[in-house]
Amino acid sequence: MKSKVGILIRPRKQNILGVKLASRLRQLGLTSYLAYYRYLLKPEGIKELRHLVNTVTIDTTEFFRGEQQFKFLREHILPELIQQKNKKKRIRIWSSGCSTGQEPYSIAMLANEMAGIDMSWDIKILATDINTDSLKIACLGRYSKKQVKDIPSKYLKKYFRKELVGEKEIFQIKEVLKKKIIFRRLNLLMSINRIKGPIDMIF
Repeated sequence: MKSKVGILIRPRKQNILGVKLASRLRQLGLTSYLAYYRYLLKPEGIKELRHLVNTVTIDTTEFFRGEQQFKFLREHILPELIQQKNKKKRIRIWSSGCSTGQEPYSIAMLANEMAGIDMSWDIKILATDINTDSLKIACLGRYSKKQVKDIPSKYLKKYFRKELVGEKEIFQIKEVLKKKIIFRRLNLLMSINRIKGPIDMIF
């Protein structure tokens, strides 16, 4: 995993991974971890490697996670960027480990609310992650009531549409925000050269 995607499994997570892999081995009809390793090395193991990466890289994230960094972004970085780009009115931001999308959507909301920003500005956020399962969730932009609890109410009303699915409240990101974000699968270890064009900020 370290050589393929740059992920080192820490000792405290190895037992959890072992339980998940044991279940996967049974599904594949394999009898040992060595057999699984050999399977990964085969041409047909490419798809399985992606499944393994998804299992290993499951991460928890939140909207506006890291209050201080978002405060610094709002008070310093974005105002400076807006001043620098005031003529071209074009900003490109890269969310390099976007997980299930909360980070890039948070950045997009913040950027949209900055003084001096109007419809004439071209703001795009490239949001990348290696986990395809996480990216599917990010692209859908649908979150539970618990997941949106830390979003300021004015942002929640402006950028989300509340839906009832059975008895559950689901909050759907509105298109005005979704269109600012481009989601892509990217292995930072192997595919960094696929990032095209100037990037004004990496988050």
